[in-house]
Amino acid sequence: MTSEMLPEEHTLIKSYLQLLMVIKIFNRDLQVMSSHAGLKTPELYMEIIRAGIARVAVLLEEVEEEFRRMDIHLNRVNLYDGEIQALASIRGHHVHIHIPWTIYKDELYKRMQIYLGGIPLIL
Repeated sequence: MTSEMLPEEHTLIKSYLQLLMVIKIFNRDLQVMSSHAGLKTPELYMEIIRAGIARVAVLLEEVEEEFRRMDIHLNRVNLYDGEIQALASIRGHHVHIHIPWTIYKDELYKRMQIYLGGIPLIL
């Protein structure tokens, strides 16, 4: 976090980036399931994942509305296996956001479980 970025802005951007990562993971899982011959009922699992994607899409829209309200613009987002990086403009200030996998992995898994309709075992 930089001096130009308020804690609320950092939290909002981090949440948005995690939501993007969830969508990426869910879409990849859909591709794997659609071609996996060993599953007896892939449609059922795929339906659950699609519902999760729909939930995440609603949240993304809400965060994007907050971005507009707070004058936050994400100029570039890169999702890598080990980290999320983004270049943003916040109230006219350019900032670089870098979130390593080790920091957001546990939270991401809990979020994914919630979006799929489950309840995390540990909160």
